[in-house]
Amino acid sequence: ALVRPAVEAGRTRFFLGPDDRMGDPLPLVHMSVLLPILGGLDAGAALLAMEWVDPDVALAYMRDEGATVNFASFPTITEALLNHPDWDDDAMSIRLVNNVGPPDLLVSMQERMPSAVQISAYGMTECGGVICFGDVNDTLEKRSQTSGWPFRGIEVQIRDLETDEVLSPGNRGEILVRGYCVFEGYYKDPDKNAEAFTDDGWFRTGDICALDEDGRVTYDGRVKDMLKVGGENVAAAEIEGLLSQHPAVMLAQVVSAPDNKYIEVPAAFIQLVDGASASEDELIEFCTGKVASFKVPRYVRFVTEWPMSATKIQKVKLREEIARELGTT
Repeated sequence: ALVRPAVEAGRTRFFLGPDDRMGDPLPLVHMSVLLPILGGLDAGAALLAMEWVDPDVALAYMRDEGATVNFASFPTITEALLNHPDWDDDAMSIRLVNNVGPPDLLVSMQERMPSAVQISAYGMTECGGVICFGDVNDTLEKRSQTSGWPFRGIEVQIRDLETDEVLSPGNRGEILVRGYCVFEGYYKDPDKNAEAFTDDGWFRTGDICALDEDGRVTYDGRVKDMLKVGGENVAAAEIEGLLSQHPAVMLAQVVSAPDNKYIEVPAAFIQLVDGASASEDELIEFCTGKVASFKVPRYVRFVTEWPMSATKIQKVKLREEIARELGTT
């Protein structure tokens, strides 16, 4: 389940060869290190691994060792590298970058590393880590808005969140996956397995996605990240993408905040670009008129550090923080 996607990625998306050196600033316990290890072994490429995420060390390491691929994978890590005072695109040998994030943020990051081609991925641990990567030959629009095509032998479909009906291209819903990459099930948890798998073997990922006419996957967030504002479904990723267009915003994360009238409303946590400034009212005004009024953040809070797992921002802690502030917990 893990080896074949890694080999497929190395051969058909990264085009790895024995001269490649893959820089990976992620901790060795993470899936995003296991995948490059296996893909690199197949190609005879070197892996520049680290024990933990350290932007200072990672930047110097990849530069001095001539890394040709940057497997940073997450915007918090890529932004830390690109915003580092020692970042110099001309001094790097990187030709390919793996990254995820809202489309506008991906475009911004691509502009700051013009010597490399940035592609995005979609996957999860239960499906062998990754099921698709973008295509280096695609346009910037396709590479920033989609995660490319699933690998050979992997099937995907999009189902309506309410009716479970299979949806046609262009419609957003839960993505289900079937194929060699899918795990056998959760250990000793028959109830969870019954909920996670359909009778004909499709795995319910809990992710909101859409397929374009050519079968590329676009990720829009977790089902649990779908806010229910007065009965209307609102994707946190849509608001995050809009906020990332503001020049002062380096990273935005949107969660639900409790509300007496609408049950829940959007709350945005913002990390500003170093040296930039913005107010809560300014960012709310920035969103007003660009999306429906119920999608505009009701609250904006500024952070300099994020509650993190090994690599991902823990949104549950952000939800707990805004709920505590509002006195609802």
